[in-house]
Amino acid sequence: MAFIKEETEEVCTSQEGEFVPKQDPDMFMLAPVDEENDQSEDETYQFAFQKHLKTHTDKNPNVGETRHDNNVDEPYFCNMCGTRFADRGALRVHKRTHADEKPCLCKVCGSRFTNSSTLKVHMRKHTGEKPYLCNMCGTSFSDRSALTVHMRTHTGAKPYLCNTCGTRFSDRSALTVHMRTHTGEKPYLCNTCGSRFITNNDLTVHMRTHTGEKPYLCNTCGTRFPRLNVLKVHMRTHTGEKPYLCKTCGTRFRNNSALTVHMRTHTGEKPYLCNTCGTRFRNSSTLTVHMRTHTGEKPYLCNTCGTRFTYLNGLKVHNRKHTGEKPYLCNTCGTKFSLVTSLWGGWLVSSQNSKSH
Repeated sequence: MAFIKEETEEVCTSQEGEFVPKQDPDMFMLAPVDEENDQSEDETYQFAFQKHLKTHTDKNPNVGETRHDNNVDEPYFCNMCGTRFADRGALRVHKRTHADEKPCLCKVCGSRFTNSSTLKVHMRKHTGEKPYLCNMCGTSFSDRSALTVHMRTHTGAKPYLCNTCGTRFSDRSALTVHMRTHTGEKPYLCNTCGSRFITNNDLTVHMRTHTGEKPYLCNTCGTRFPRLNVLKVHMRTHTGEKPYLCKTCGTRFRNNSALTVHMRTHTGEKPYLCNTCGTRFRNSSTLTVHMRTHTGEKPYLCNTCGTRFTYLNGLKVHNRKHTGEKPYLCNTCGTKFSLVTSLWGGWLVSSQNSKSH
């Protein structure tokens, strides 16, 4: 094989008469030579190839080590990242990803893309076109790669492996996001408060804590939610659905996190530790409330009299003094109480009086 690099803008040919397109300084091509050449001629070409590589390795010592595998099927490669391509045009488009060049403009929304095919796929977001159909379930997709990933939900294929923990994924982007749980990388920054997030979607959801946006509406009761999954869990309060089953005692729950916490009542696990006093708790929210006994924090404010409370339930009970609400009824005498403890106290007094008679 002969290694050919062209510096000029003119189209030229190799020594054997093979057509070789003009190339950029960063593009390289392997052009075939006569396979019947004897060993000495092959050695001559190999020497010329090594000599040529030295012109690059003097500037970039990594080039010669990784790019002389003589892959004729994909003769063009990017000397910035090593990716190979079958034709020169594909390499030119690829190089735009390094230069951040995006010459293709969407006239609808102003987004820019590195090539026309990506723009074509993007335009389907505006037109609603979904030409790629799943023959198994009938779902349509706007691009072929999305269909390919979707098909794995039917086949169960998970070709992307995390070399750190062994978890497998059906698409490369899911693996990329997962790897950040190992590296700690959080590339998405909230410019309002400085918090960082693993995914752009996490950042989008977080921003709603600043904007107050709650785009997901419950059509039954009108309550709005900042996240779709929270709405889905909420809807179960209306439908009564409890899809998560405790296999130990048969109790059912609306969401998986509630089941996880419940399972600790069986296992005795208390993974949340108070670093101040050493007490352990089954869930993080209980630890958060407990910490207020050390910090003295009272985040719940009575808007009527200004009294503050450590617990939300304490505020609710206190508010009954202002509203006069007495939700606890004695079925024996009909008296109402604001506290359940008062109800029990009244019942005991009533019981003792009846015995004395």
